[in-house]
Amino acid sequence: MSLTDNYIYNHLAGRDEFSRDVIGLYPLIDGNLCKFLAMDFDSHATKNQLAWKDDILAVYNTYSDFGINSYIEISRSGNGGHLWIFFEENISTRLARNLGTEIIKAAMQKRHSIPFESFDRFFPNQDEIPKGGYGNLIALPLQGRAVKEGHSAFVNESFIPYEDQWLFLSSIQKVSERVVRSTISEIEKSLPDFVEKDESEVQAKQGNSKVNIPADNKESLNQSDFSDT
Repeated sequence: MSLTDNYIYNHLAGRDEFSRDVIGLYPLIDGNLCKFLAMDFDSHATKNQLAWKDDILAVYNTYSDFGINSYIEISRSGNGGHLWIFFEENISTRLARNLGTEIIKAAMQKRHSIPFESFDRFFPNQDEIPKGGYGNLIALPLQGRAVKEGHSAFVNESFIPYEDQWLFLSSIQKVSERVVRSTISEIEKSLPDFVEKDESEVQAKQGNSKVNIPADNKESLNQSDFSDT
């Protein structure tokens, strides 16, 4: 089934009372690449139903500290939000997720009082496309029924929806892979050994040489290595 203008119109109009017209997107692309990274924050993880706003703003401001523009969207339920960044080119999913992980760590280092209990997951939530599947699905913004309630829309730092969503979207600035890598490198200098490096990045630093552990040097485990307890 192909995505036609009719499906797009129905998503934006939101006429189905059961929201069966909502369009979702699988972020993972063939080759384990992605075009964006979204962070999901939800109020269900904390007693403070508004804590997700503090969390998402802390990450938003940390992105800004490193010169990266991110964009806040209120979720369809209104009880959480997504923080989006968009890439100039398709980049390694692992690289994108590493950026998100390091940004969260940097945000926690700078804002110790924020517990980040509302952070749920990344989109994409896997480094590789699972066999027989597509990865996790994220509902696209601007679903008509939710927009009428002030949800599923992009908002400013005061969580007020932009009056003209299309004008706002036309102003979005995308992030290059070069900036992604340089940001990861910059954070790694102050927070070493926090993130698993992207394989292509490791090979580049090693001059494309791989280190193999000889089979006879690998240790094996058996039952006697573990106590009954």
